[in-house]
Amino acid sequence: MFERFLSQELKSKYQEFCLKSFTDNSKNAGVTKCPNVTCSRWWKKVNDNKGNGCITNTTIVCDCSTKFCGLCGLREHDPLPCKNALDWQKRGSEDTQTRIWRELNTATCPNPQCGVTIERYVTNEDHCLHMICSQCKFHWCWACRKRFKVGGADADHENYYKCRYLQEGSVGEEVKKRERVLRESQMYKFYKERMKDCDEGVQQLQLLTTQLKETIAIEGKEEEFQFLIDGIDELITATLRKKILNPVAFYSAHDGKKKLFEFQLKYMNEHYEKLLAMLTTQPTKQKIDVNKIKLDQQAMLRQAMQTKDQALIQQILNRAREQIAKAKAVMRPLSYYKEREEDIVKATRSVSEFFFKLFQKVRDGDLVTILGSPDPKNNSWFCSNCQRSNTFGESVCECAWTAVKK
Repeated sequence: MFERFLSQELKSKYQEFCLKSFTDNSKNAGVTKCPNVTCSRWWKKVNDNKGNGCITNTTIVCDCSTKFCGLCGLREHDPLPCKNALDWQKRGSEDTQTRIWRELNTATCPNPQCGVTIERYVTNEDHCLHMICSQCKFHWCWACRKRFKVGGADADHENYYKCRYLQEGSVGEEVKKRERVLRESQMYKFYKERMKDCDEGVQQLQLLTTQLKETIAIEGKEEEFQFLIDGIDELITATLRKKILNPVAFYSAHDGKKKLFEFQLKYMNEHYEKLLAMLTTQPTKQKIDVNKIKLDQQAMLRQAMQTKDQALIQQILNRAREQIAKAKAVMRPLSYYKEREEDIVKATRSVSEFFFKLFQKVRDGDLVTILGSPDPKNNSWFCSNCQRSNTFGESVCECAWTAVKK
């Protein structure tokens, strides 16, 4: 009854809260909703044939074709355990991202007589560590949170850009926590960007499927070119599996298996790229168009961020991804595919078998040890092209920049 006294915005928030409360409670009763926002289907868990309450197959395929986990209700995340999938989702929430930003960009003045909170947004170009409190005028180091003085007999820092206390590890718990948050934040951003690339790849392949089906239907050769549709379907499945392997790498232990896991990912990409090259083409003109779309997207996002309109921001992102997918989805002539039918069938089978074995090894723990939280020793990513290790602050390997310069 009281809803009639609420504004439309508050009413929407109240309804969202009620739905979330119902959804959370329904999970305890074995009922879960399809995570697809456009789908209204609900599912109930049932016992297995043994009647012992165990669920042997946790992946549910909804009528809308959405695959999701029957235990936690999230989209399909096998072989990543539910607790890791839930933690990954939480790390991407607005509340968590706000907390991380606050921990990375605010600090308390180390002067015991002051203690005021200071905000500083540090960019890649701003590496000066010298801070002066606006309240008490105390000089201190942003990196180690200690007194800052350069030069003289009582100097405690060599220059304004490096901190030996931080490099030696002789810092307090607050600084250690910030360094851990920074490292995990960079790791999360790195793998999240690669998941977005996979989403764009799926959109590209779906558009290519539509183009091919329309062309094949006009020619009336559906059965003759079924191998082609099967190949693209396998690529879509492989892309979704590549997407799931990113959070797996995020939680992987830095142990003896890590290098083997990275090399398996390298071979996985080789199989994947070989089949992708057979099925798609991307002229230079299309690459230029993609770069222009991304630049336009960044400009529109900067304007949208000022209004904090989440719906508008999401709309801009979705539109840009669709445009990028259209720019990339370029099919070859049907005669090209027919001439290479045998090679395409072999490559499709190779991708399917390799991904199946790879996922089985990850599930069994033969390739990677999945931890409950990121391993502190895991501070770099492996470039499958040049086999160079890069820090998570570097989203692109040096070999890629070298290729562009050439």
